[in-house]
Amino acid sequence: ALEPGYGHVGQPARDAIMMMARQEGLFLDPVYTGKSFAGVPGLVKEGAIKPGERVLFIHTGGQPALFAYQSELEM
Repeated sequence: ALEPGYGHVGQPARDAIMMMARQEGLFLDPVYTGKSFAGVPGLVKEGAIKPGERVLFIHTGGQPALFAYQSELEM
């Protein structure tokens, strides 16, 4: 989820940002929280997070960065 590097938005982060915006009304930034949340499905797949288990994800902000990455996110 961290690739392709700092300041670049990979597909997993892009998917996480769009999913959270559409399903939960939460806007994740493409540099930190989007990449962090993009790792959650992998943790579920690996069994580190069990089905039905509660997860606390701390959203630390960063929404202004969405404007800087608007063209990459196709918003």
